[in-house]
Amino acid sequence: MADADKNDDPTTKANACQRRCCPAPSLKNPEVLGFMWDRIGATVLFITILTVLPGLTVLARREGGCYKYDCPYANEDDDDLCDFMGGDRERGRWYCKDPGDVRHPQDKLCAKDPQCKVYGLSPASTIPFVATVSGLCCAVLMPLVGAFVDHSPKRWEALVATAALLIAANALQISLGPRTWFAAGLIQATVGAGSYMAHQACLFAYIPEMVADPSEVPSVTGVLKAWESLAIILYLVIVGAGVGPLFTREGPSGEVDLARVGQVVAVVVGAPLMVLGMFRYLGRRPALQELPEGRSLWSIGFYRVAATVKTLRTEFRTLGCFYLGYAFWESANTAVVSLTGAYVLEQLGMDAGDFIIIALLFVLCAIPGAITSIKIADKEWLSLKASVAGALVLSSVCLCCVSAFVYSSGTGPYVFAIVPFLGFANGWVYPAQRNLLVALIPGGCEAEMMGFFQFSAMSLSWAPSLVFLAMGETTGEYREAILVCPIFWLGGLAVLYFCVDVDKGLEEVEATLDKRFKSGAAAAPAAAPQAAPEKA
Repeated sequence: MADADKNDDPTTKANACQRRCCPAPSLKNPEVLGFMWDRIGATVLFITILTVLPGLTVLARREGGCYKYDCPYANEDDDDLCDFMGGDRERGRWYCKDPGDVRHPQDKLCAKDPQCKVYGLSPASTIPFVATVSGLCCAVLMPLVGAFVDHSPKRWEALVATAALLIAANALQISLGPRTWFAAGLIQATVGAGSYMAHQACLFAYIPEMVADPSEVPSVTGVLKAWESLAIILYLVIVGAGVGPLFTREGPSGEVDLARVGQVVAVVVGAPLMVLGMFRYLGRRPALQELPEGRSLWSIGFYRVAATVKTLRTEFRTLGCFYLGYAFWESANTAVVSLTGAYVLEQLGMDAGDFIIIALLFVLCAIPGAITSIKIADKEWLSLKASVAGALVLSSVCLCCVSAFVYSSGTGPYVFAIVPFLGFANGWVYPAQRNLLVALIPGGCEAEMMGFFQFSAMSLSWAPSLVFLAMGETTGEYREAILVCPIFWLGGLAVLYFCVDVDKGLEEVEATLDKRFKSGAAAAPAAAPQAAPEKA
């Protein structure tokens, strides 16, 4: 009887649930559980960009005077968006009407006709424009947010404020329509992207304080990444194949409906999860560091970036070269989904449903990519450097194949055969680059170098989208523009190959390894990390 009473105890049941679903440290510190709920909720809110962008593009085309040739399942609301007359036009592509609102088989593609402009840009440039603005905002805000997180005792308040901004930005986009699309796009690019980045910076500052042993950090972040991927997959399935079709119309107008439905689902699901994590589990914190005398929160972040650059140039040049290469290839990793979306919507004439399937394949295949990357490191099948290089080469080959062989509505279905390899490469590169980074970080300044790692990720995040936009506006073609990601991947690879000597980098940090945090009172001195033998 006593055992039965024990099994019925709610506390026992809750702990059993935690053991099955959450990393071990959550049993010691409930803030880990709060971290997970908050992160999952924020991910659901931010990933709505995948359903919003196709809807924004349709509305931009409508305002620019464009129409889609031979769009199936059109309804009466799409009279101004669809045409079925003959001619040499390519099925599924968008064309520009003449000033008299008359459609002809000889009409030019929307992206190539200078008459079809919206706020000075082609409607086809909507996605790269949003991606460029969001990248610039995050790059500028990153040092400011980092300074606030380190030197302000209001970290929890900032966490709540940025969450409120993120939720509000998504809620406002529920009203997406012909009169609000441009404002919604700007809100997504500025408030949405900026608040998400700032919220994550505040949230991740909790990690060192949540676990007593740094060896538990991979457990927290690894399980978190798994739940985060699951949340993205469930969102895409529910919105794309579940709730979405019940509330959307057929034809191009349905893509706008899908964007609204996606925002409703994200706000209803994501907002309560964030509130639960912040108010139920996460607590207030003092400032991590005292603000140096004579410095302000507005300047200290930029000052620290400059100081870190100086340290890298004078003491740890190999690590500095790694950061330079990383800034290039990570900018392409950040932009690849949005730019691929612009490509399939404009160049291949696909719709939002196809884009969701492509995004789903990308996320699903990133999981085995990450597992393979970890296996490669454990078995030392490739050196730290070669593993990163392999992922970058595979990513580049995938998009080069897209440009060479998948460039029209007729060849569009072949993209579904290439995207899984692209997702696999994306999952491969993240553990690989983090393993290389950890080997090269000097002891005693781990926090500084990890902060600079995050800054490097944001520093050029706007560049591939801007180049893609400029090429699209200049040529009206995206077959060459999609190669911007391989250019940045291979640029980063060139820096990695020619400038990052791992053995030299290990020598540079060897004298500092005794300063690294060691778990346990009698921890042995840290040994210098060994690079795996160089293999082809």
